[in-house]
Amino acid sequence: MKIFRNQEAAFKDWIARHSDDGYLLNCVKGKAGTGWPYMLHRADCNRFTTLNRRSGQNFTTHQYYKVCSTKMADLISWAKRERGENVPKCKVCL
Repeated sequence: MKIFRNQEAAFKDWIARHSDDGYLLNCVKGKAGTGWPYMLHRADCNRFTTLNRRSGQNFTTHQYYKVCSTKMADLISWAKRERGENVPKCKVCL
């Protein structure tokens, strides 16, 4: 599992290398219980690839960071420990 905070290039590289076997949590920076809940996506979700008009802009900076893994269960467990909530899945890619 890898956490990307303020690391746009490294995040994009991870997505490219794991587009066929990776998952990510889109996380809002801040204290637990604030902001939106985490959202689980496949690494190839068009919200984070070159198909997105915002591609490469602020994926891991400003208000967001990403937690990535090739194991969906690891991300769900991590998110539950961090936020104590069920983890919603993206309706586009999952």
